[in-house]
Amino acid sequence: MAKSPKKLNIRTYHVGFGDCFLLSFEYGPNDEKHVLVDFGSTGLPDGTPKTRMMDIAKDIKARSGGKLTAVVATHRHKDHISGAGVNVYKVGHHGSLNATPKSLWSLFKNRSKDARDPKRLKSLMSTMEHKHGSEASHTEVPRAPLVSALRTNSELFSTQSSSGNTFFHDTSIKF
Repeated sequence: MAKSPKKLNIRTYHVGFGDCFLLSFEYGPNDEKHVLVDFGSTGLPDGTPKTRMMDIAKDIKARSGGKLTAVVATHRHKDHISGAGVNVYKVGHHGSLNATPKSLWSLFKNRSKDARDPKRLKSLMSTMEHKHGSEASHTEVPRAPLVSALRTNSELFSTQSSSGNTFFHDTSIKF
């Protein structure tokens, strides 16, 4: 039977306008797994050293011993993922590839067309079609380009594929 963590430490980094959290799961003495949630900033407070993001990256490396079990992007805005390779991508509420700069898509280093790639990006989508704007008036958020890119370059799960009494989906990541 697998061990359960005894303690979770959450390190919250000051990245200005953005998010960055290091979750350290402690299983025992010198036995930890580290998960990085977001790593981005679009603006640092006045007076903050220009090296802040690199300083944070160095701290994460030191704290994790240079090994992250997983990197999670909560959504694809620059203030969340401007500096990380991502294992799990949770599609934002808008569900549109066009809602944020397309250049951010290139930050997902684990994108792969090879479905057998063990490091392939996992994408989770819990947004509904036809909720942002109107198809008839051509104001709906363009969703098709995102869904197509996710199906091609990641292991995609969408809650819209759930039916009946199914109200959740488990995605597993092997460490």
